[in-house]
Amino acid sequence: MRRSQSVAYSAVVVGVVGLQAATLVALATTFWLRLVGRLSYEALSEALLAAVAVSRVVLVGLTAVALVQQAWGARAEARRRARTSAWRARLPAFPVRRRLPEVALDALLEAREAGGDDAALAATALVSSGTLARLTRRSRSRFVMRRVDALDSLSRARLPEALPALLAALSDEVPLAHVLAQQAAARTLAAMPAGPARSDGVAALLTALRSSAAPGGVLAETLLLLGDAAGDALALVLRDATSPPALARAALEGVGRLGYEALAAELVVAAGFADPEHAAAALRALGRLRALPAGADAAVAAALSSDAEFVRVNAARAAARLPLERALVLLPPKLRDAAFWVRRAAAESLWRLGPEGREALARAAALDPDRFAREMAAQILRGGAALSARGAA
Repeated sequence: MRRSQSVAYSAVVVGVVGLQAATLVALATTFWLRLVGRLSYEALSEALLAAVAVSRVVLVGLTAVALVQQAWGARAEARRRARTSAWRARLPAFPVRRRLPEVALDALLEAREAGGDDAALAATALVSSGTLARLTRRSRSRFVMRRVDALDSLSRARLPEALPALLAALSDEVPLAHVLAQQAAARTLAAMPAGPARSDGVAALLTALRSSAAPGGVLAETLLLLGDAAGDALALVLRDATSPPALARAALEGVGRLGYEALAAELVVAAGFADPEHAAAALRALGRLRALPAGADAAVAAALSSDAEFVRVNAARAAARLPLERALVLLPPKLRDAAFWVRRAAAESLWRLGPEGREALARAAALDPDRFAREMAAQILRGGAALSARGAA
């Protein structure tokens, strides 16, 4: 139903664009005929008025179609939700069919995502009705949209039986299908219990990610979707010296977002890498940990003197996690940094250190010989309440 609505609206838009293009062609032809003297001025004026009228009619019509589609889509979605709820109510005695209607499939997938007792019943129904087998066949279809729809459904289903098909789909050359296969495989592995099968699946997924052309943000999201298996996957990536840079940076991002302190030592090592992007990713992750590990002091201090501005910015933010005495030594000099964002990051970190850091800001605002340092310290002191509110959020 949603696809039919999209197709209908696309057809209307194509028709409108075609009509506008035809109007412009006719108008250009009219001007040319007037230019060569084969058309009167009165006829040209009538053509202009007709073109304006057609444009207004098209605009009003397109707006009306959009409003009608929105109203109709809302009603259709309400009906779909009611039917889906009715099918979910039948889960304890779900009928075994060779082919389920779309609304029944939606009901089963929603139950799988909701978890609880209904999730197990939905898994049984997906397998016994042959729906899982049909979706795995569609994931190999030569039609891109059929593959995409099947992979999206398999991602929501999170059934271990579908894992071989999802791992095979990781070689799909279509970027959208390739990314969906990654995420579907990760979600499926997250739903599996710990054991050899999950470990083998994680290893196969990481092998595919090594050659993936997906952006770093997508790779990081895929690793995070592994759930309980994410820690092992992140460790495998960061402890492998041959990991591709994009995958290693994605793993560093994942460690930071999870606050995974078990890999803090790997972050310290990565913060000293010569590659600025790699070092910045490690420093961002260190800044998200509750406390920095041993050895982080030297790594952060070295990064504060990096030639790359974005490395110094992330180092200044990470310095807020250092022991208070060390942070109060490293951060005030960065208020005089040549880069605005480094000065701001240093001032914000000093504010987050508490009373001692704010006292250092007050001294800098009043006594620092560098005008830019004084202005930045005063700015953060004035906006400190908003900074505290953002930090609390």
